Amino acid sequence: MTTSRQCLIWVLQTARAGDNAQARELAGRLAGQQVLKPLGFNSWHRLPNGFTRASLVTLDKVTRASLTPPWPDLVIATGKRTVPVALWIRQASGGRVKLIQIGRPRAPLRLFDLVVTTPQYGLPEAANVVHMDLPFTSRRSIDAGEMARWRVVWNDLPRPWIVGVLGAARYPLTMSVRQAGSMGRALSAFARRQGGSVILISSPRTDKTMAQAVAAAVTTPIWTGGPASAEGNPYAAALALGDRFAVTSDSVSMVADLLATEKPVSIYRLPLAPLRLRWPAKTGLAAALVRRGILHPPRDVDALVQGLLDKGVVAELGHEDEPHPFFDQKAAEEAVVARIQAMLECAI
Repeated sequence: MTTSRQCLIWVLQTARAGDNAQARELAGRLAGQQVLKPLGFNSWHRLPNGFTRASLVTLDKVTRASLTPPWPDLVIATGKRTVPVALWIRQASGGRVKLIQIGRPRAPLRLFDLVVTTPQYGLPEAANVVHMDLPFTSRRSIDAGEMARWRVVWNDLPRPWIVGVLGAARYPLTMSVRQAGSMGRALSAFARRQGGSVILISSPRTDKTMAQAVAAAVTTPIWTGGPASAEGNPYAAALALGDRFAVTSDSVSMVADLLATEKPVSIYRLPLAPLRLRWPAKTGLAAALVRRGILHPPRDVDALVQGLLDKGVVAELGHEDEPHPFFDQKAAEEAVVARIQAMLECAI
């Protein structure tokens, strides 16, 4: 039963922008009093969570000094590094704090009140684990003035605008200059069929050589840029103004961002490394060991992408059979929010 006291929510933040955005988005759906807690780490964060347990040993001195009462009612965190910190906060509060972990905690699942996960992490079923097709996301906001400014920048490009978004290959996904050229040619062919042009956007992680190779292979009108562009970061404007999207398959957060626009999305599937670990942990001994935090399935973004392709909500770049333009995850997200609300004794 709730009281009139407003819930205090701490949202742990690391150096990973995509992880941070997921945690903030979930916290925003709860609408309590939110406090962002940036975490700075030392070299001890490389240790497995089984060694660090509930402690602040992985944090720098400034961060440790910032974690003081009043303790929150709820901690929302994403990723392996945040786990010892979240557990320490609950311990310091006398066990009162509820812990929501997003993704793959690399720790015993029973330590958390709720784990919200997506297919690339391969976690098994458990009473406190919720499986979603994509992470929490929402449309990127942009003010009218900024929107108008980017309209001017892209004004001479023929419509429709095909926005290509580049991430960065991370094992077991690979990307060579040849593959970058292949993506550029596929983007170019797609834009030519549509009678439009390409707006090519790189992320902070994108290798410059790869971005240049993609752009060099595009023969239709093109604009290229990224977060450090002379005009500023084009990402939010491109999501708002673009007509169609194509994105590399490495970034789950970018795929979620693009699907939130309710416009057609294509995915350029990066090749898988020939030697890679890939094993299921849904049943049997493997599932039991994962639940206990002893084993951790390899990250498999390709599994998430295949699931979206199977549902028909995205297309594979170069093989477009008009994907459904709207992926509705509203019911699943509302169920997660309701479950968190039910475990709290404060107003949310």
